[in-house]
Amino acid sequence: MLAGALDRRRLAEVFLIVRPETVLGWHRRLVNRHWTRPPTRTTGRPLIDPENRKLTIRLATENSDWGYRRVHGELARLGHPIAASTVWNILRAEGIDPAADRTGPTWIEFIRSQATSQPESTTTHASTLPDVPRDYASTLQTTGPTYR
Repeated sequence: MLAGALDRRRLAEVFLIVRPETVLGWHRRLVNRHWTRPPTRTTGRPLIDPENRKLTIRLATENSDWGYRRVHGELARLGHPIAASTVWNILRAEGIDPAADRTGPTWIEFIRSQATSQPESTTTHASTLPDVPRDYASTLQTTGPTYR
């Protein structure tokens, strides 16, 4: 419809703002830039600071009996903002067990040992002067096997 209203010569001047070689050059540069540039990281969580990573690994290796929560607490005390789950992930990635080896009883063994002990209560009084009210003291002891 528009082509019928304009003659061919006028139509060529109106629609060809840039030459075809220019458009092909733009396309060539766009394709080259897309396929030759390394991809840039623009989304997702930011990477962990390498200083925090090194310090986490150092604390965990120097103190093998610490768990990831203790390492996290020490990092927080030193002023390094890092989450406990991040400490866990760093230690797992380095092949370090995030939970320190525990040598004590299991939770069930501990509860059973506490359940077998029997509490024993004793109340005593001490009289200092005849006109002063008595002082009472109460003690609570457990007898039987307990975990120590």
